[in-house]
Order: sequence, then C-alpha cells, then structure tokens
Amino acid sequence: SKAEGVYVLKLELEKIIKDSQDVQMPSVEVLGVERERGFLGLSASMGVKIEVLSSEGISQINVKDMAPFFEKEETESRKQQEELLKILTPKYPIDVAFRYLKKPFKLAINVADVKPEIQADVETLYSIEEKKMVIDTAVTLHILKAGIFNLKVFLPKDLRIVSVDGASIDDWKRDEEKETLFV
Repeated sequence: SKAEGVYVLKLELEKIIKDSQDVQMPSVEVLGVERERGFLGLSASMGVKIEVLSSEGISQINVKDMAPFFEKEETESRKQQEELLKILTPKYPIDVAFRYLKKPFKLAINVADVKPEIQADVETLYSIEEKKMVIDTAVTLHILKAGIFNLKVFLPKDLRIVSVDGASIDDWKRDEEKETLFV
C-alpha cells in the first residue's frame, strides 16, 4: 500500500558476536532518500562491557542530547511521536551516543564479558548432638557487575548432604572426588 506523510518503519535485526570481539557496527541505509541524519545509541546488558575503538563521520554526544531526536516536529502527529518512542525504548540504559548528519559513517567497538564480583557472607551454626554434628550454613551472595548461573561450594568428603535449599535452585550435584557441590 501507499505510504504518505510521516511513516515509521521498525526493524529489529541481530548479529551473533563472540566473547571479547572487535565489531564494526553495521549501518542500515535508507535508499532513494534526499537526506538522512540520525542518532546512534549503544547500550549493553548486565555482564557486557562495550568500548568505542574508533569512529568516523559521526560525533559522540552526551546521552541526554539524544532528546532532540524525540522532539515533535511540526509535521508529526502526537500519536506518531508516541509510536516512535515505543519503538526506540532501549532494553538497557544507553551508555554511549552519537549523531550523524550524513552517510557513510564508521563505528568500531570492542565487546567483552564483564566478570562478576562475588562476595559471600557465610553464617554457620554447629549443633553437637549425642552421635552426630549438624551443620547449618547460610550463604548470602552479593553478586556485582554480572550475573552468575552456577555456584561451587567446597564440602569435605565426610559430610553428608541433608538438604540444599535456595531461591531458583533447579538442580545441584556433588562431586565426591573434588569435594565440591555444584549449585
């Protein structure tokens, strides 16, 4: 069908990248237009670090300066502007922003995993009974910078596991040889 006036097209694309890789940012170009200008925002999920390596034909701006892109122009209706804002709401906070006035431009970044910083507060109660010792331990983890998917706990061989309990524990396994509990 025919498009007239102001038309908003949403594209969601993806590219697989490896851990700790330099990436040349791909550019989507609208063909057959008289002029193209725009803003670029880089956002990274928790556990991912991005570093700008080089840029050409674009200017780095303060993230707050992306606001003019969202300002209503005289030809746009309020409903169309609201649609644009819905489309461009980032999944993660924008870390770095750029502006370009024409194509082509180049932007190269490095993408790396952030290693989690984990602090543990361990509280243990030893209850001595007639023929056994009961050890109740509570481990409170403070996980910063990146999430974790598993946890390793040293357990001496002569201790028998009675229970393992905690939020979001789907499964656990004990390696007797390594004296390790995998949660």
